[in-house]
Amino acid sequence: MKYILSFVILFLFIEITYSQFYEYGQDAGSLRWNQFKTPHYRIIYPKGIDSVAHVFAARLEYFYPHQGEVLDHYHRPIPVIIHNEASFSNGVFVWAPKRLEIFTNPDPNGYAEDWLTQLALHEGRHAFQIDKLNQGITRFISVFGGEQVVGAMAAFLPYWYLEGDAVDAETRFSKSGRGRQPEFEMELKAQLLEKKKVYSFSKATLGSYKDHVPNHYQLGYLMVRYGRIMHDDKIWIDLQQKVARRPFLVAPTYFALKQNDAGSKIKLYRNALDYYRQHWNALGTWRLTNYFHQWNKEPKKYYTSYNFPHYISNSLLVACKTGVSQIPEFILLGENGEEKRIHRPGYLNSGRISASGNLVAWDEFVPDMRWSNRNYSVVKILNIGTGEVRSLGKKTRYYSPSISKSGTSIAAVEHHEMFEFYLVVMDLKGKTLQRIPSPGNLFIQHPAWMEQDSAIVVTMTNRNGKQLMQYSMADKSWKQLFDAGFDNISHPVVKGSNIYFNGTFTGIDNIFCLDMTADRVY
Repeated sequence: MKYILSFVILFLFIEITYSQFYEYGQDAGSLRWNQFKTPHYRIIYPKGIDSVAHVFAARLEYFYPHQGEVLDHYHRPIPVIIHNEASFSNGVFVWAPKRLEIFTNPDPNGYAEDWLTQLALHEGRHAFQIDKLNQGITRFISVFGGEQVVGAMAAFLPYWYLEGDAVDAETRFSKSGRGRQPEFEMELKAQLLEKKKVYSFSKATLGSYKDHVPNHYQLGYLMVRYGRIMHDDKIWIDLQQKVARRPFLVAPTYFALKQNDAGSKIKLYRNALDYYRQHWNALGTWRLTNYFHQWNKEPKKYYTSYNFPHYISNSLLVACKTGVSQIPEFILLGENGEEKRIHRPGYLNSGRISASGNLVAWDEFVPDMRWSNRNYSVVKILNIGTGEVRSLGKKTRYYSPSISKSGTSIAAVEHHEMFEFYLVVMDLKGKTLQRIPSPGNLFIQHPAWMEQDSAIVVTMTNRNGKQLMQYSMADKSWKQLFDAGFDNISHPVVKGSNIYFNGTFTGIDNIFCLDMTADRVY
């Protein structure tokens, strides 16, 4: 009996000890791992992606002195684990044991920023934030309590600060970043200028089941940026030091903000929103609004979005409907606002849908049955007339499908696990007709067919921003159509000799047109 009791106690102790640590998922057991060290990082990566690992390490080391200067802290060597078999795009910094984990698959809807640079700046920033807490009384306690003590102290840092400061880093130290994207600030701008309402601080940070509330990345960036505009970097340096050295104050962030004449978090929040409301009002005075015809005129009780509309006929659209109280679904939308649900997809990956004739195509996230860090992105098509849904292949990594004008082929972007990018053309059964390497292995997004299916237009990202590119099906060659630089462009649509696309050139997301005949953008 005593042996059984001893085993139970030991088992509970192991479970309690294990629960103190954070696991992000499991990689396939068949992977073989390599590692190397740089002055400030130990890079651990699967065999076969050596070049990716070395490029990412170089990015981390390049930004290391710049990141450290802003927070007045330079972190100790940190392990970095690279995962290459996931079909989602993410990175995470965790403490206990401390490590930075990144997933190399780029965001299929990313802006004009190299994905590895984005990860090095954003996730690398979290390493500086948390390591800076390892000082004063926190460091003393961690001698006895281990790394989880520092992780526990991180709970005193507001989530809006952690993510807002990381977004500020990716914007400050690059020519792009989310802080420069109109889409990133659009929801808060609409709340302040159109709804003319400032939510309570608790609602703004904790969210709501009634109203759409911008997330902590969006709110946090504006608050952190405002803090730096008004009080320089010192305000956030002091905040982190106060948390690390005086956690016994219970609310150390309050005293740090008060010490810098910023008042409380609530006061900082309201002052920041007032500042940006005045800024956005001033910018809005010179913008003209074009006439538009609104199809869905009926007011919605809850926040609802209609994405990627496609004409089925002159009086009928197909679109993807999402919202606060809305499971994503594909609908038919009439010009008078009448709606009919035609399909509820699984977990959308890129979120983009394409339509031609009576066919709708999209890509879905598909998990591996065994390994959580190995998953797939599969293209599916829906026949609107029959309701039949088919998967075009298994265990693929295809994104942003586009149905040809003739309705006989589908173009999609393949993200290979070895960080290689291809434009793939397949038939309606999923058979690969062409697999076209990206020139210079540049990141491809959002394919769209030209008239007569003669060519495919895509956006590409390189170190100098984004371009509109064309691949000729006859010549099997690439041609640059337009260089947007670090202004973001996305989701091209071809009509005749015109290519319509989303662009950020005027400070807001707007529709622009490339007239290929006149070779001009307006």
